[in-house]
Amino acid sequence: HNNKQEILDTLVNGFKPIIISTDEYLEYLEISNDGFILTNKWILKLKKEKRDELYSIQVVSTYVKVLSCYQNSSSNERTYNIEIFNGKEYLSVIVDSTVLTTQGCKELLKYGCIFNETDNKVLLEYLSNSAFSAPIKNVHDSLGWNWETDSPTFLTGKIISTSEYESEYVGSLDLKPKGSLDTWLEMVEQEVRNNTNLEHCLSIGFSSILLGYLNHYMDLGCLVFNFCNTSSKGKTTAAMLIASIFGNPELEKGTIVSMNSTKNAIIGFASRSNCHTICFDEASSCDRKFFREILYQIAIGSDKKRENPDGSLKEQKTFNSCVVCTSEFSIIDSTAPNGLRTRIFELNFPLTNSAENSDNIKKCVFQNYGYAGIKFAEFIVNYKIETIIDDYNHSMKILKKNHNDSDLHEGELTDRILSKLAVILL
Repeated sequence: HNNKQEILDTLVNGFKPIIISTDEYLEYLEISNDGFILTNKWILKLKKEKRDELYSIQVVSTYVKVLSCYQNSSSNERTYNIEIFNGKEYLSVIVDSTVLTTQGCKELLKYGCIFNETDNKVLLEYLSNSAFSAPIKNVHDSLGWNWETDSPTFLTGKIISTSEYESEYVGSLDLKPKGSLDTWLEMVEQEVRNNTNLEHCLSIGFSSILLGYLNHYMDLGCLVFNFCNTSSKGKTTAAMLIASIFGNPELEKGTIVSMNSTKNAIIGFASRSNCHTICFDEASSCDRKFFREILYQIAIGSDKKRENPDGSLKEQKTFNSCVVCTSEFSIIDSTAPNGLRTRIFELNFPLTNSAENSDNIKKCVFQNYGYAGIKFAEFIVNYKIETIIDDYNHSMKILKKNHNDSDLHEGELTDRILSKLAVILL
């Protein structure tokens, strides 16, 4: 079969038909799929003119194949992963279902697939056959808890559930695990353990899944932490450590981005990262007023309500996550309103022990990430989901007791603050 396909590749001369004998027609029919032959470079179609007993091979297009069908459980839409040979290399592209229509198949042209528009009906027949025989993969492009199933499921790099249902994340964040969990855990043992500050950072990193669950039953909003101190105190390293729990810790790849963006872009990122701890690095790049405004909006856990031109409300972006910012200034001072004081917590102490400690953490998390979050989510969904609320209430009792036993002043905001910190203790 391969030899015959290679021979056909050498015979194709543009889109001119190839005249063949009856015997050749029968031979090629054996290696065809409903009359179509897929070579390394071309899509060909066997043709038979009964009236004149003429046999030929029609050149339909350059190589194109549907590798898989993606069924999106978030939107119920179907897309196709299509492989294309552009004359130089093979490309894999994701296109929507309109590719199986007369107009939609023209989308393939911009990726280097070549065909005659007059023959696109034959191409559509081939694409439909290819799509029909391609494996179907369940995918999702949203994150966080899904409450539409019999028991809650958690959407991260893959779906975490008690059933055998499988789904893979295809959104904009890089949540595909890399390296190994063992190497990551060894780094935590050597570089993080016994450093209370970094241990606290890890707790923040794992807490978003719990916060998202609790927000289904009570109004906690988001937890925001501002790591504010001077340079070389480990702020960015701590943010990368946190980001490595669920995904790629490289800036602008996974759940860590620069705050040098518009409000809409920042809120949009927070919404896409629902129930995953997100990190905004170098918040010092924006002014204090903007910083306060955007953090307050994030802490609420939703975008501002906006209207469409017809007066109807636009769909509001919502999210429940722990949020970490790194900056060189504090925003909680005598002028800060109570809304900020109960929603934003500041850590102004050094986070890493030394430059070597910081380098070792960075070196590891750049090569090993994404596994810890999946393991933790599996543990929560399979073993802890029935006790989360009871455990949270227990954490609240512990914090209140410790606060009452201390010399700290109890004010009107104490309970609201403790209700948020209990998520981290949980």
